[in-house]
Amino acid sequence: MREITIDDFKHDFGVEYFSKSIYLFHDISRIYHPEQDTLLIDIIVIIACLRGKMTITVDNIPFTLTRNRMLFLQPRQVVGKCLMSEDFKSRFLVFSVNSIEKRLYKQCEIRDNSNYLRLHPVIPLYKDTYRIFQYYYRIATHELQTANSFYKQEIFGHLLQSLMYEFLLLTDRFLAKQGIKTVSHRHTSDEEICHYFFSLLSLSHGCNRNVESYAKQISVHPDRLAAAVKAVCGHTPIKYITEETLNIISHELSDSQKTISEICYELGFTSLSSFGKYVKKHKGCSPRSLREQLRKK
Repeated sequence: MREITIDDFKHDFGVEYFSKSIYLFHDISRIYHPEQDTLLIDIIVIIACLRGKMTITVDNIPFTLTRNRMLFLQPRQVVGKCLMSEDFKSRFLVFSVNSIEKRLYKQCEIRDNSNYLRLHPVIPLYKDTYRIFQYYYRIATHELQTANSFYKQEIFGHLLQSLMYEFLLLTDRFLAKQGIKTVSHRHTSDEEICHYFFSLLSLSHGCNRNVESYAKQISVHPDRLAAAVKAVCGHTPIKYITEETLNIISHELSDSQKTISEICYELGFTSLSSFGKYVKKHKGCSPRSLREQLRKK
């Protein structure tokens, strides 16, 4: 059995969009042929069938995905044999649990339905919902083709957030038709604080690395912010701040033509020396070496 994580997906397989934690594929049939492979996934996968048929084994149970149906796979599920008809066409979205932690309060909205969906991963796309998802796809592809590269990640991240809430509405509707009562998605004060924190973190573009500054904007004590994030997400705010900053740094070093000095000062570092020390501390090399490593991939 082979474990597959977000890092196993590369942009040379027909990816329309990718970041460190989100990948959008035009068609799963171009990259996924595990006829003889068994995969333990550590990611969230959504596959929408547009045409044809796919039979896939999930946790040793075969499921059939046909037109206007969606497959929802969760971490720690085992995916086995997969067969597709010649005319099979799909939209294929892969993202890490971490990306959902930031957008949806660490999956608190999804977890009420996840146990049922783990056993019944194929759900119908109702006619109106199908149109909505098509609209999202068209908007996403349009923005990815036209938006400035610096903003693409933010635009797509917020589209993903909206799309996930549409998905929650779809699952609630589906479960209601099955006679299954869903739990109201009410958030605790800790979850609300986390929501504000991650929203501000997303808007900071890696420039704000001060926990006290975030706490002040949310109108809570820094210790209260730290306790809330730790309680809901399992880690301290500085871990997520550092991760976001490193994501931005890696993106800029890899995909932009900006000089290291330009990146340094755009991210609010006071000097090239402090920027170099930050990258060295967290990545183990200089910004120049990191750029070379990233561009070789």
